[in-house]
Amino acid sequence: MASSVRAPLRVRSTAGCGQTPTVLLCRWWLLRQLHWLPIQQRIVYKMAVLTRKAHITGVPSYLNHHLTLRVATQHTRSAALPLLNLPSLSTDFARRSFSYAAPKIWNSLPIEISSCNSEATFKKHLKTHLYKTCFYTV
Repeated sequence: MASSVRAPLRVRSTAGCGQTPTVLLCRWWLLRQLHWLPIQQRIVYKMAVLTRKAHITGVPSYLNHHLTLRVATQHTRSAALPLLNLPSLSTDFARRSFSYAAPKIWNSLPIEISSCNSEATFKKHLKTHLYKTCFYTV
Protein backbone atom coordinates (compact mmCIF):
# COMPACT_ATOMS: atom_id res chain seq x y z
CA MET A 1 0.00 0.00 0.00
CA ALA A 2 2.88 2.36 0.68
CA SER A 3 4.06 2.15 -2.92
CA SER A 4 0.60 3.00 -4.26
CA VAL A 5 0.53 6.05 -2.01
CA ARG A 6 4.03 7.23 -2.89
CA ALA A 7 3.73 6.94 -6.66
CA PRO A 8 1.07 9.67 -7.10
CA LEU A 9 2.97 11.89 -4.66
CA ARG A 10 6.16 11.60 -6.65
CA VAL A 11 4.47 12.42 -9.93
CA ARG A 12 2.40 15.32 -8.61
CA SER A 13 5.13 16.89 -6.50
CA THR A 14 7.75 16.97 -9.27
CA ALA A 15 5.52 17.97 -12.20
CA GLY A 16 6.25 21.62 -12.92
CA CYS A 17 8.21 22.21 -9.71
CA GLY A 18 11.43 23.80 -10.87
CA GLN A 19 12.11 27.18 -9.28
CA THR A 20 11.33 28.56 -5.83
CA PRO A 21 7.90 30.22 -6.45
CA THR A 22 6.74 27.14 -8.34
CA VAL A 23 7.99 24.81 -5.60
CA LEU A 24 6.03 26.77 -3.00
CA LEU A 25 2.91 26.65 -5.14
CA CYS A 26 3.32 22.92 -5.69
CA ARG A 27 3.81 22.28 -1.98
CA TRP A 28 0.72 24.31 -1.15
CA TRP A 29 -1.28 22.48 -3.83
CA LEU A 30 -0.02 19.09 -2.63
CA LEU A 31 -0.86 19.84 1.01
CA ARG A 32 -4.32 20.98 -0.01
CA GLN A 33 -4.98 17.91 -2.18
CA LEU A 34 -3.88 15.53 0.59
CA HIS A 35 -5.73 17.49 3.31
CA TRP A 36 -2.49 17.90 5.24
CA LEU A 37 -1.77 20.89 7.40
CA PRO A 38 1.34 23.03 6.87
CA ILE A 39 3.96 22.89 9.62
CA GLN A 40 2.77 25.98 11.53
CA GLN A 41 -0.85 24.75 11.64
CA ARG A 42 0.35 21.26 12.57
CA ILE A 43 2.18 22.74 15.56
CA VAL A 44 -0.99 24.59 16.58
CA TYR A 45 -2.97 21.35 16.16
CA LYS A 46 -0.57 19.34 18.34
CA MET A 47 -0.43 22.08 20.97
CA ALA A 48 -4.23 22.39 21.11
CA VAL A 49 -4.71 18.62 21.44
CA LEU A 50 -2.09 18.45 24.20
CA THR A 51 -3.64 21.46 25.96
CA ARG A 52 -7.10 19.90 25.84
CA LYS A 53 -5.77 16.62 27.21
CA ALA A 54 -3.92 18.35 30.06
CA HIS A 55 -6.84 20.68 30.79
CA ILE A 56 -9.66 18.11 30.68
CA THR A 57 -7.99 15.00 32.11
CA GLY A 58 -5.18 16.55 34.15
CA VAL A 59 -2.68 14.25 32.47
CA PRO A 60 0.25 14.78 32.10
CA SER A 61 0.46 16.49 35.46
CA TYR A 62 3.73 18.26 34.68
CA LEU A 63 1.86 20.21 31.99
CA ASN A 64 -1.45 20.51 33.80
CA HIS A 65 0.00 22.69 36.56
CA HIS A 66 0.93 25.30 33.91
CA LEU A 67 -2.75 25.73 32.95
CA THR A 68 -5.09 27.80 35.10
CA LEU A 69 -8.61 28.93 34.32
CA ARG A 70 -9.11 32.64 33.86
CA VAL A 71 -11.05 34.14 36.74
CA ALA A 72 -13.63 36.65 35.53
CA THR A 73 -13.62 39.93 37.40
CA GLN A 74 -16.67 41.32 35.60
CA HIS A 75 -19.93 39.84 34.39
CA THR A 76 -19.55 39.70 30.63
CA ARG A 77 -20.46 37.18 27.95
CA SER A 78 -16.84 36.06 27.70
CA ALA A 79 -16.75 35.41 31.44
CA ALA A 80 -18.74 32.21 30.90
CA LEU A 81 -16.22 30.84 28.39
CA PRO A 82 -13.65 28.29 29.62
CA LEU A 83 -10.62 30.44 28.86
CA LEU A 84 -7.16 29.87 30.25
CA ASN A 85 -5.09 32.46 32.07
CA LEU A 86 -2.39 33.94 29.84
CA PRO A 87 0.70 34.87 31.86
CA SER A 88 2.35 38.19 31.15
CA LEU A 89 5.87 37.58 29.88
CA SER A 90 8.42 40.12 28.77
CA THR A 91 10.67 38.21 26.36
CA ASP A 92 10.01 36.49 23.04
CA PHE A 93 11.90 33.46 24.29
CA ALA A 94 9.53 33.07 27.26
CA ARG A 95 6.53 33.32 24.91
CA ARG A 96 7.64 30.05 23.30
CA SER A 97 7.04 28.16 26.54
CA PHE A 98 4.08 25.84 27.05
CA SER A 99 2.69 27.98 29.86
CA TYR A 100 2.26 30.88 27.42
CA ALA A 101 1.69 29.21 24.04
CA ALA A 102 -0.92 26.70 25.24
CA PRO A 103 -3.35 29.26 26.73
CA LYS A 104 -2.83 31.58 23.75
CA ILE A 105 -3.77 28.82 21.29
CA TRP A 106 -6.62 27.50 23.45
CA ASN A 107 -8.15 30.96 23.91
CA SER A 108 -7.99 31.60 20.16
CA LEU A 109 -10.13 28.56 19.34
CA PRO A 110 -13.83 29.04 18.57
CA ILE A 111 -16.12 27.96 21.41
CA GLU A 112 -17.64 25.24 19.21
CA ILE A 113 -14.25 23.55 19.09
CA SER A 114 -13.02 24.08 22.64
CA SER A 115 -16.30 22.82 24.10
CA CYS A 116 -16.34 19.48 22.22
CA ASN A 117 -17.09 16.54 24.50
CA SER A 118 -15.02 13.80 22.89
CA GLU A 119 -11.40 13.90 21.82
CA ALA A 120 -12.22 12.52 18.37
CA THR A 121 -14.80 15.26 17.73
CA PHE A 122 -12.38 17.89 19.03
CA LYS A 123 -9.61 16.70 16.70
CA LYS A 124 -11.95 16.55 13.71
CA HIS A 125 -13.33 20.06 14.21
CA LEU A 126 -9.90 21.48 15.04
CA LYS A 127 -8.28 20.09 11.91
CA THR A 128 -11.18 21.34 9.78
CA HIS A 129 -10.91 24.79 11.36
CA LEU A 130 -7.14 24.99 10.82
CA TYR A 131 -7.45 23.67 7.28
CA LYS A 132 -10.08 26.28 6.40
CA THR A 133 -8.10 29.14 7.95
CA CYS A 134 -4.99 28.06 6.06
CA PHE A 135 -6.38 27.31 2.62
CA TYR A 136 -9.64 29.26 2.43
CA THR A 137 -8.85 32.67 3.91
CA VAL A 138 -9.89 35.69 1.91
